[in-house]
Amino acid sequence: MTDWQDRSRRLLGGEGIEILQRAHVMIAGLGGVGSFAAEALARSGIGKLSLVEFDKVADTNRNRQIPALTSTVGKEKLAVMAQRLRDINPALALSLHPGRIDGGNTERLLHGEGGPPDFIADAVDDLQAKLSLITAAKGRGIPIISSMAAGYRLDPSQLTVDDVGKTHTCPLARRLRRALREVGIMDGLPVVWSKEAPMKTQGGAGRPEEAGHASMVFVPGAAGLLMASYIVRRLTGVEC
Repeated sequence: MTDWQDRSRRLLGGEGIEILQRAHVMIAGLGGVGSFAAEALARSGIGKLSLVEFDKVADTNRNRQIPALTSTVGKEKLAVMAQRLRDINPALALSLHPGRIDGGNTERLLHGEGGPPDFIADAVDDLQAKLSLITAAKGRGIPIISSMAAGYRLDPSQLTVDDVGKTHTCPLARRLRRALREVGIMDGLPVVWSKEAPMKTQGGAGRPEEAGHASMVFVPGAAGLLMASYIVRRLTGVEC
């Protein structure tokens, strides 16, 4: 039988592939960023993924999210992604967690079936959920990378990975820095963020929240791929 990971093995070597097969990664949020991160990690041969998501596929998700198809509108994102990821790698172990992240369930999520994850990809939008997940991970010594805002932007080449303390331009990153300082976390959090200034929405001045979220596939998708690449490189010891 053909080794489906042959081309990955040429880059990472047999030991690197084995490390990934033993690894457990949690992905919080399966939207524009998280769905791409989840798929990239599954295709990289991660042995176990814990997926956290509360939402259903909406028709407006089809312009940027992997689980969003005309045939999946109205279905649970968690179930759609689980089926897709198992089709990519039938040997993948999945732990599915429907619901939102909050201060009351982070302990259960991080110490669920099979023990705590080796790495966490934070791809949720809600600031308080981010803060809860990041502080819990930091308190338990679990490596985590967090995504900043990917909406209102079109240029994926402006994305980079930095410590949260080095971010600028991004309103979500600014709010997160302030919230982290209040709980005593000053640095040591890698984030995927964009140097591109948020664009004005068509037909409105600035970023009117009441106009609804504005986003396309380019930046969220690339942000998810960056997160997955960072995690794989950290797990296998490749320089990053």
